[in-house]
Amino acid sequence: MLGNTTEYRSGRARYPCGQPYPPESSIPCGLTFPPSIHVHCPEQKFYFNDAGYLVRNDYAPEVTHRIAAHYTFDHKNFDGFIFPSHRRVVLRDANGHTLLTAPSIFRLDIESVVLSRA
Repeated sequence: MLGNTTEYRSGRARYPCGQPYPPESSIPCGLTFPPSIHVHCPEQKFYFNDAGYLVRNDYAPEVTHRIAAHYTFDHKNFDGFIFPSHRRVVLRDANGHTLLTAPSIFRLDIESVVLSRA
């Protein structure tokens, strides 16, 4: 179930603002992290939109070894910094297709961000 973060139009999932889900204009970037950096998975693929915002991160967490797609969207300005206000992680099948109709394995909705200067 997609919850209230997306809706279907013409058989294709879309964000509430009407943009395709996932964005079709995403720019992919593959990255392999060195062992000295602790991450869910050393090999990951990041997708950025035309504005340079991260919109998707594909990885296979070492604890599950299943491919996940982590979507970030509805980027908002908080005190001069841009943060995605919604995050959703769903599984991908063996062919690399995102299982958009499957339940989210993680979902986070951010209403506000407080920044402090040290």
